[in-house]
Amino acid sequence: KHITDLRTRSMHPNILIHGMEENDGEDLHKAVSDHIKTNFGIDDIQFSTIHRNGTKQTKGKGGAPPKPRFIVARLKDISKKDDILKAAAEYGKATDSAVRFTNQFPEDLRDKRQRLFHLRAEYKDKEIDCQVKHDKLIFADSHAVYREKVSIPKAHEILSAASNKATEERLKKINLVEGDKFQERKNKIISKA
Repeated sequence: KHITDLRTRSMHPNILIHGMEENDGEDLHKAVSDHIKTNFGIDDIQFSTIHRNGTKQTKGKGGAPPKPRFIVARLKDISKKDDILKAAAEYGKATDSAVRFTNQFPEDLRDKRQRLFHLRAEYKDKEIDCQVKHDKLIFADSHAVYREKVSIPKAHEILSAASNKATEERLKKINLVEGDKFQERKNKIISKA
């Protein structure tokens, strides 16, 4: 939990930019600053570092052109971050732009937020108003925070359970059932319960 918190804090000045066209020899400092100035009306944006993430692909799926890699941009002036994200969201709704700006989060927090966004969609189908704020799903009417019905064990809980002799004996008595194994394309699939 502390490591996730530290990683979240270290990523706080960062913005991820998805869907921005990728060109050979591009100047990302200029391209991203110009995009923000032209489309969001926010001037004098500077980055301490900015780069594309991952290896450049030569072709996409099914012979389609490859998707542009996302950009990680670290703002020099963090006070402009919320303005940029708000303006980007409004611009995206108004124009159907393929370019999106988002916060950067550590992987485990990103996975948790993805689950919460799926839950929010389910609640919206039931006409229940709620919002995802950081790592919580908050209901609009009661301001109550969603709690997982079954908690997902953390790595330290699994390790501490494995080092406890009494727990180890109880775990050995659990019956493990394995289903049929099969292969689909290059994936070997095994089900266990």
